[in-house]
Amino acid sequence: MSDGAERLCRDLHPVEVSIGAKIVKGARVFITTDRVIVYREVGEHTGLKRPSIAFSAEVTGESPQPSRSGLTGPMSIDTSEGTVLLNRAAGCGCNSILKTLSSPVTW
Repeated sequence: MSDGAERLCRDLHPVEVSIGAKIVKGARVFITTDRVIVYREVGEHTGLKRPSIAFSAEVTGESPQPSRSGLTGPMSIDTSEGTVLLNRAAGCGCNSILKTLSSPVTW
C-alpha cells in the first residue's frame, strides 16, 4: 500500500489469474500501488459482451516495482482478499477487446 498518490505498477495481458478456487484465464490485470484489478475476457466462451471486472482488491503487501515489460515468470501479490497468483497466458492477446481498456491510473 502506498503513502502517496496511486500509481500504475504493472499492466499485464494476457494473464492467468488465480485467487483461492477462482481462476480467470486470458485476463488483463492492472496492478497499482494500492490495488489489483482483473478484467475478464469477452466472447462466446465467457458469455460477456463487454469487459467486466472479475476481481478487485487492495494490495496489503508490497506492490511490484513499476515495469512495462510482461511477466517472465509467476508473480504473487498479497491482497485484502488473499494471495493473487499471476502467470503468463498463452497467446499475445492482439485481437482482444481488453487491449482497448485504459489504465485506471497513470504510470
